[in-house]
Amino acid sequence: SYFKNFPLEENRGPPFISLDTPLSITLSEDGSHLFFSGFAVSYDFGRDDLAVGFAVQGPLRGNERYNPEGAQRYSMIHMVPVTIHYQLAMAYRPSPYVDFGLLLSNVYARLEQSLAMSADPFGTEDPLLDATIYITAKDTFNPSFLFGMRIHPLPDLTVAASVSPSFRVDAQGSIQATFGEGLNVLSGGDIILEKADDIAMHLRMPAVYRFSARLAKARFDIECAAVWERWNSYERVLVDTKELVLKSQKLTETGFISGPQRFGTIDWIRHWQDAWRFSLGGDVVIVPQRF
Repeated sequence: SYFKNFPLEENRGPPFISLDTPLSITLSEDGSHLFFSGFAVSYDFGRDDLAVGFAVQGPLRGNERYNPEGAQRYSMIHMVPVTIHYQLAMAYRPSPYVDFGLLLSNVYARLEQSLAMSADPFGTEDPLLDATIYITAKDTFNPSFLFGMRIHPLPDLTVAASVSPSFRVDAQGSIQATFGEGLNVLSGGDIILEKADDIAMHLRMPAVYRFSARLAKARFDIECAAVWERWNSYERVLVDTKELVLKSQKLTETGFISGPQRFGTIDWIRHWQDAWRFSLGGDVVIVPQRF
């Protein structure tokens, strides 16, 4: 469970899942959901102090959808992020009191997102004069790592921590557009987009910090854990439209636009907050070797 600053409906913060979650999770009443699957294998080479593993996690898929005619449409109508994680890990125990772990990861990231842009010269934000922009982009190479350590200061006590740094996604993709009925009438349907297959999308994924402690006795053990996901780094999504140009001869002739229109850089402000997760659990032996 999240107990602090979890950005829910008012901010639509990051989806979160763990290995214990079901395959399909409902995030909100509008049907947003994500899917998760994973596979992992490890081998110890016949040693007690070394293990190597490989894992694939994903696809992790979110789905945010909003009213296409709502006031928020100029920021977002829908967003579907998809990630797949490929991971190679090694764990090593140099002494009975300490263990180290290192995970090398590559993240495949794909993002679909849409928003509206107004062409209303009167500033009334009439949906009939909107252009709806659909962006699809992906980045197949996003290297990252995770480092963890576990220590045993007392025979019954284990303390562990790990850190996974933030990483940047620089995705390449394309743009498509549909136009409101009013724009189609005014233009006679001659609106075209040129060089729409070469755009870039930039965003930063969060650093993740984990901490846990376990006390194990003969008749019981108890463990607590905390996870801090630094989603405040996900401040914005920048879309560089490069040489993308909108043209319409009829709209130019009627003075509705002054000529070919460039989109420049689209800046989606996100301002997500950090998320915390805390857990506490344990077990008790009531009847030795039976219950």
